[in-house]
Amino acid sequence: ALPETEDHHWGQLQREPRSYRQARYLKRVEVLIDQVNWLPQKVTITEANGDWSEMRLLDLTENADLADELFNVQPPAGVQTRQVQGHSGP
Repeated sequence: ALPETEDHHWGQLQREPRSYRQARYLKRVEVLIDQVNWLPQKVTITEANGDWSEMRLLDLTENADLADELFNVQPPAGVQTRQVQGHSGP
């Protein structure tokens, strides 16, 4: 955990799967939130088998101007791509 000081506290949001389908792969997602600027500082994902990944988020910038070119993906020649629609249900 990140250290708490008298003027700096951390909040934690923890979520667990709501469906059997999700629970087959995921056990828990935890987000550590800086209560001064309300930005996430760390995300921990625990898989159903106990493996986990931790991502620390440093030097975050709110509402940064990003060039459209950053979101253009050009796969190498010969790579097949397909359009995938999002899924909003469990």
